[in-house]
Amino acid sequence: MNTHTCSSKSADFCSMDVVRTAAKILKKNISRSSHILPLRERVSKRDDKICLKPGTVLNMRYCVRKLLGSGSFGKVVEAHDLQDKEQVAIKVMKTNDHHTNQSLKEIELLKFINKEKGSRFIVKLHSHFCIGDKICSVFELLSNTLYAYLMDEYPAGFSLNATRNYSKQICNALQHLSDLQIIHGDLKLDNVLMTYPEAPTIKLADFGSAFRSGEKVDPNIRARPYRSPEFILHSRIGVPTDMWSLGCILVEMFTADTLFAVSDSTAQINKFVEVLGMPPASILDSSTCSKKFFEKTPGSDRYVLKKPRNGETYKAAGMRKMQDILDIDLEGSMYEKGEDDDNFLYEYVDFIDLILLMLKYDPSERITPSEALNHKFFNSQEE
Repeated sequence: MNTHTCSSKSADFCSMDVVRTAAKILKKNISRSSHILPLRERVSKRDDKICLKPGTVLNMRYCVRKLLGSGSFGKVVEAHDLQDKEQVAIKVMKTNDHHTNQSLKEIELLKFINKEKGSRFIVKLHSHFCIGDKICSVFELLSNTLYAYLMDEYPAGFSLNATRNYSKQICNALQHLSDLQIIHGDLKLDNVLMTYPEAPTIKLADFGSAFRSGEKVDPNIRARPYRSPEFILHSRIGVPTDMWSLGCILVEMFTADTLFAVSDSTAQINKFVEVLGMPPASILDSSTCSKKFFEKTPGSDRYVLKKPRNGETYKAAGMRKMQDILDIDLEGSMYEKGEDDDNFLYEYVDFIDLILLMLKYDPSERITPSEALNHKFFNSQEE
């Protein structure tokens, strides 16, 4: 296994002995045949456990500094790159078919995305390597997730200007992906990283669920609150699905609340209808599973919602207005969210308009990243 533990007493840096040792064999290590084989062929059948304690050197190059986080996918550590003399983040995936395939896909897509112009709002993949059956991906080191920053520093939600700034950058990232016909597929604030603490700049990360346009995908592995109607109704899923998720994110950034916080598809469909009214009949006619949630009234082609089996009640179609969700009074000439808010009312009107354009049921009518970047909300003032 390509690991070594530093003898330094401090967890914050590698000992000089290890640095010298790593430097001597780095060139040899990189040239080994195992690094020439396709990545999928290099994943062995062994279930090696990797020591990720501070001071451990991975792949004779990366000295672990500290654990950044962990989850169902595996662990992420901060490490010092002994070759390039910079800090990096290394994602070490758990060993099973799902996570292995997810990691391989992320590496493949990010290598393609990063080499194309326009990727400044996408996390950069530096390299990757295997230790036993563990796939390790090396990324540029970024800071907090935008979700953590929102919850920790702005529990009542970002200002309109901050929401505009962050959402425009996410939209730029989606524009780049759209040009490449790639769908992120799991867009949420947890997957948006700040470049450094309290920075006004962000990057889109975690491409483990990403896929190319036309590719068959599992609709059940995405975070439910951000799933577009296409996922639930089993319709064709393409680039527009990310714009739906972005519409949900705009609301969440401004209010610090999840727009569609539900635990099952029936509740989610009902929440959609509360806010957006009934889906067009054409969407339901073309769906393979609309009968699970809707039924036609006798003697007509009009659809109505089926009553939930659990007895849950919801507001009538379209009665949960977006301005009420955002807590914006559209009667005055200026709305103030806080003391430092000096935005004009028309900016909030534009904000609501953009959100609703992102939340169109019909993917073909949903606003595109390019159209969104030209929307009045993003161009009503100098950024």
